[in-house]
Amino acid sequence: MFTIFNESGMAASASSHARSGRRSEPSKAEHLYRDLQAHRDSQEVMLAEAGRAVRSARTPLAEFLLTTILDNETRQLQLLDQMVASLKDSLQWTHSADALPTAAIGSERAAAIASMAELLRLERRRARSARRLAKAFAGIDDGLERALLEASATASESNSRLLRVMLRRLESQPETIVLATAGWPAVAQKAAAARRARGAGDDEERRNLVA
Repeated sequence: MFTIFNESGMAASASSHARSGRRSEPSKAEHLYRDLQAHRDSQEVMLAEAGRAVRSARTPLAEFLLTTILDNETRQLQLLDQMVASLKDSLQWTHSADALPTAAIGSERAAAIASMAELLRLERRRARSARRLAKAFAGIDDGLERALLEASATASESNSRLLRVMLRRLESQPETIVLATAGWPAVAQKAAAARRARGAGDDEERRNLVA
């Protein structure tokens, strides 16, 4: 469930109107739900077109690239379906099995957090490496390799943002972390490294936006 609705009361307001039967202007949460649903529907249209393109392709290169795009678009649609389900749950006070997982249940292992920190470091390093390689491939093969490397870098940057969000949430809720008794000093060092990496990543992202 989306926590912003619990904190702001948007979902509660929408739900109370539904229970009372009164007609009123759509709430901010309802507007957001409609916008997200429309975005999801446009994604479905794009996915259908990508499927037609794959089926129509005749050359191996076109089929390869279009299949890669189709796989990515399929994952995006699945993610949007989960987000829509979560928003609907927040509005209607329900719980759907296909919604986004909730962060309010369970505890996380310290080893997993340490692994996230290491993964964040590796993702940021791969993004930088892919960007450098993409520049080296400028003017070669009509830009195919450069485009693939830039796509790889973008994927790593997206993964880094997701990891920073996850680590930030865990750091703000220390009671959800299960600490391992063995090897805790090493885990603590990696957790500290994660904070530094996340901070550096935020600074780097801000510099990229300014540039």
